[in-house]
Order: sequence, then C-alpha cells, then structure tokens
Amino acid sequence: MEETGDKCDNCDHACNKENCKHHFEEEERDFTIDGMEEAELTQGQQDRLLEHSLDVLPSTHSHLLKFFMEGLLPQEAISWMLLLIYIYIYIYIYVWLNLYAPERKSQLFTESTIQSVVSDCMAEFKVIGVVGAGQMGSGIAQLAAVAGSDVWLLDKDAEALQGAKASISNSVQRFVSKGQLSKEVGIETLARLKYTSNLVDLQFADIVIEAIVESEDVKKKQFAELDKIVKRSAILASNTSSISITRLATATKRPHQVIGMHFMNPPPIMKLVEIIRGADTSDETFNATKSLAERFGKTVVCSKDYSGFIVNRILMPMINEAFHVLYTGVATEEDIDAGMKLGTNQPMGPLELADFIGLDVCLSVLKVLHAGLGDSKYAPCPLLVQYVDAGRVGRKRGIGVYNYHKSPKQSSRL
Repeated sequence: MEETGDKCDNCDHACNKENCKHHFEEEERDFTIDGMEEAELTQGQQDRLLEHSLDVLPSTHSHLLKFFMEGLLPQEAISWMLLLIYIYIYIYIYVWLNLYAPERKSQLFTESTIQSVVSDCMAEFKVIGVVGAGQMGSGIAQLAAVAGSDVWLLDKDAEALQGAKASISNSVQRFVSKGQLSKEVGIETLARLKYTSNLVDLQFADIVIEAIVESEDVKKKQFAELDKIVKRSAILASNTSSISITRLATATKRPHQVIGMHFMNPPPIMKLVEIIRGADTSDETFNATKSLAERFGKTVVCSKDYSGFIVNRILMPMINEAFHVLYTGVATEEDIDAGMKLGTNQPMGPLELADFIGLDVCLSVLKVLHAGLGDSKYAPCPLLVQYVDAGRVGRKRGIGVYNYHKSPKQSSRL
C-alpha cells in the first residue's frame, strides 16, 4: 500500500496521521497531567483520561491472578502488589479530580456509579471457589470451569478431592466423546480446576459456592470461616436445598452478599437453578448470581426464603408419601415406582429418585420443612428414618430402597 500524507517529524517516511503511532502518542500526551496547565480539558477528554487510569485495574488484576494460578508468584506477593497498585490508582484519581476537575468529582463518584462498578466486578466471576467435593460440589466446579472461570474446589478430605478429580475428568471425557464439548474445551476445562484443602486458597475468589452437608449449624460455621478469608467484594452462595438463606447470612458480616444458588443433581446435566434471596440480599448480588447461572447455561427460577423453596417443597412430600405407601404395605417399591413413571410420565419413580438424591438428604430436607413450616404432613415417614439409621442411604452407598450391589437392582427392605 502506498504511503500518503505529509512527512512526520518523527518518521523517515510519509505517514497517515490517523495511523502513525507518533501522532497517536502526541495526542495521548495532550491528555496527561503534564499538559493540563497549558490547555483546559473538555469533559470528554477528562472522561477519557479517567478511563485510561481505571483500565489499569482489571488488566493488572487478571495478569496477577494468572501468575498466581500458574504458581509463578506466591499469594503474599500478589496481595501486596495488588494493594500497592490500588493505592496508587486511588491517589492518582483523587489528586487529578481535586486539582484539575473538582466539579467532575461529584458527577463521577455518585452512589449509583459506585454500585454499577461493584456490580460489573461481581458479574465477571473470573475465579470461583466451590466448597465440598461431593457429587454436587464437583458438578458445580465442572460447570464453572467449562464456562471459562478458574476454579478452586475445596474439601478437607483429601480422598474426596481425589475422587472429585477423577469424577470430573471422566464426566468431561464423556461430554467430549459425545461431541457435546470439543477436545480443546475439555483440556482447557481440566486445566482451570485446582484442588485444595486450604481455605486460604479461596481468598481471591469472586464468588464461593458452598455445597456441603445439609446442616444449618455446619453451614453457618463454614460461612463464618469464609467471611474472614475471602475478599470484601466476594459473594457467598449456598447450594442448600431447604435451609434459610437469611439465617445463614447472619454468620457473616456481608449479609447483602449472601444468596442461595440451588443446583439440581447432577449439576452438569440438569437445566435448573433455584436462586433464593435472603432478607438482606442486594439487587447487585442477585443480578450477578442470576447472570452467572445463565452463563452456566441454566434456566433460573426465583424463590422467596421459605423452607424448601420451590422444588423440594413440592418434591419431598411426594417422596415421603411414597415411603408411607411402602411402609403401610399398599404396594411394593417396584410397583410404586412403575405406577408413577408410567402413570405420570416421570423419568424416575419417587423411591428410585430418593435413592439417587440420597435418603439422608431427603430426611434432612423433610426435617427442615417440618420445623420451618410446622405442618405434620412434612413429618418424615418412620421407614425413611429407619433406612437412614441403618446406613442405607441410596446409590452412593450401594444400597437404599434398592440394592445396587445386585444386578438387576433388587429390593433391600428391612
């Protein structure tokens, strides 16, 4: 292509001013503090200078996180570097606004502007923490990694972490073999996952999703620990299927950033996520969490903070009644499941589904429903209690309503 335009003082050739880097650099210098004494900046130029300053933050943060994930820098070094960078940018903007554009300070730093910036930071979710390496936690971690986030999966049990790593690897390979994920995406997904037993590794997470045992006391203790470790802007989400989000939030100093994010089992396959707002959950937290669920490819339904929310408030009484039908000898487990599958077009019968969910989980949810709503219809069936007491909690133990050690599956009635 032929060069056009006047010869540039900084170039050895004719140049087009629109493309010449020297002209660009000269124009950029017009927007620096050094040149402010000579010319008054227009509002557009002021905004442009401020945007250049603010642009440093996300790019720097992203590069430092990359160094940390690759093990090139220790956590302490990154923490201090980020702190120094943020202090520098803050001082730079503060001095600039006060000395050169004081009338713009009130326009740029309104409450709505600050909330917008916080919301945008939340919506990025570059680093996601998941607590609990069971079936739900490992499935959520897989979803997050497939969606492009760096993921820390935490569990105090080293064996659980190893099991989760193998489970996720096998699951990703199945998606690849079925053509639902490309081979490249599969490799990248596994590379984004980190496994740890150290809570401190979650300190840079933008959101932490808790997926541990369905116990309010245990979850509250976990939330209190997370609240002390994770950064101030991070959201704390619970995968609870029945426990009050408002009560869980009281264990933290950030109740406006606590929310329920209930995935269905198994998370990589089931399309639904229930989102539950606590009494103090902010709009920014809700919108960011909803956007994340949609980024995972999920359909979102929203529930108020009442025991059982939507799905389990309807599902668990049906499962409980199926146990009552079995308990009173109305029909066998096979006939109960066949009747509901063929008569109501459900893919699994209620007793088979209970085994898949875990009878211990079903019992915990029913107890929460009974205590929270005070209706006797939620009282757990004695047979369900007996199965859990005997350790027959479903597929994960190889025996529940059915015995999965046998082939084909057979009844395991006590």
